Amino acid sequence: MLSAAALASIFGPLLEIGRRVLLVMACGLLVLAAARMSGRAIRERCTGPFIAAWAIGIVGVCAARIGFANLAFYGSPAMSRGLPDPLSGAEMWRLPIAIAVGSGILIALWLRRGRDAGATAASSREARSRRIGAAGEARVAVELKRIGLPALHNVVLWGAGWSVELDHVVRVPSGIVVLETKTLGGTIAGELDSPLWTQRTAGGVEVGRVDNPVLQNQAHVRAVEGFLGDLRVPICGYVVSAGRARFAPEIADAVIPVGDLSWVLSISFAEPNPRVLDAAWQRIEREAAKSGARRAAHEAHARRRREAFRLRRQA
Repeated sequence: MLSAAALASIFGPLLEIGRRVLLVMACGLLVLAAARMSGRAIRERCTGPFIAAWAIGIVGVCAARIGFANLAFYGSPAMSRGLPDPLSGAEMWRLPIAIAVGSGILIALWLRRGRDAGATAASSREARSRRIGAAGEARVAVELKRIGLPALHNVVLWGAGWSVELDHVVRVPSGIVVLETKTLGGTIAGELDSPLWTQRTAGGVEVGRVDNPVLQNQAHVRAVEGFLGDLRVPICGYVVSAGRARFAPEIADAVIPVGDLSWVLSISFAEPNPRVLDAAWQRIEREAAKSGARRAAHEAHARRRREAFRLRRQA
């Protein structure tokens, strides 16, 4: 049986070096986690998380370097002579730490500038999209006026926890028609039941996705039905194209060019009770009169919904 001195001579060095090895492994894992965090922060242009990950990475790299130096020093002739470890001194780390901190600050500033530039570009694109959409809606409004049908525009319906904005609501002899106007260019492809359609340039390059306006307008029709409640009148909805987009054959029949609007609205789809139709239209007119005061709150609600949807898609 081995004596205590023999066991100490065998396991003592193992325990001593084992702690150092575990330290180096832990520091290595810390550096990997910091690299992953900083990479994600760079992709998402988040300055705060990047600075935190960069600081963690600096600590991990320095600690790992000291650990490796201690492993190399352990059992060396210098250690046997009682000399201090020269690689673990503070003087050795001043320059690399200064370089790491300085480069981290520069990258953080670049991320902040890029984020601000990206936000400005996104705001500019949104403003341009709004202008194009407003021009298309104005074109449809002019056409409805030419046709001579009673019409309301940009009607905000408001309820508990929800709100929708209807581009156009038209009264026709057979009921109420809800119109959703889209002013798009290029080529649009998709399925009638898919939530998103794909927009491409004339050369076939994908430029983005658009919400399926058919599903969007179906939700608007349901909102009008719910708003009218006990007033049971026939309601239908159409998507109107006010731009130059070409639609794929699978969805082309679901989108009406502005030039065909007069013909489509002349098609009878029901025989409503005239008295009930009058009451329903008067109720919608009263709601349309409140739309201006509600628009700011509706737009804030819509932004929160879009942001929540974006976060769900990223998750």
